[in-house]
Amino acid sequence: MTNFDEEGFKLHLYTNSSDIQTFARWMIEPQIPPIVQFDTVIGETMRSTKKPTVIMFRSEEDEFEDYTAIYKSAALANRDKAIFVWADKEDADGNDLAKHMKVEDYGLDPGGPIYPSITLMWIYYNKRYISQIDPRRHSVQTITEFVDNCLKFNHKEFLPSIF
Repeated sequence: MTNFDEEGFKLHLYTNSSDIQTFARWMIEPQIPPIVQFDTVIGETMRSTKKPTVIMFRSEEDEFEDYTAIYKSAALANRDKAIFVWADKEDADGNDLAKHMKVEDYGLDPGGPIYPSITLMWIYYNKRYISQIDPRRHSVQTITEFVDNCLKFNHKEFLPSIF
């Protein structure tokens, strides 16, 4: 059973075969919260599940802004597709991720990330994508479309320059 925000108590029933790898994945995935602040622990979950990770870079002070509530709703609506996290570039782990995704130096790449921004990183395929919509203008539908397009490899990949 899980008790994540806005889910209440939910019983996750295992209905698959007795394959050990399938059972192991089932044990991990229901325990991932719908949205969590990025840290090194969730980084390990990103690797072990092979799922893409949708990252909202935002400041911690924006926690109660409307756009963060929309992002959370999108996370709940799409939780079977990806892991949803948020990262603050003022936090140590968030800063490392921001540097990796070039959010820290966003002015150097045309079409690169802005702050705040929504990105998708898929470690398993070594892919990075950036939503070109300002998070304050996103809806659950546009976030879902962004995720779906990235999963189909239909969204333009972000290839940051090394300069």
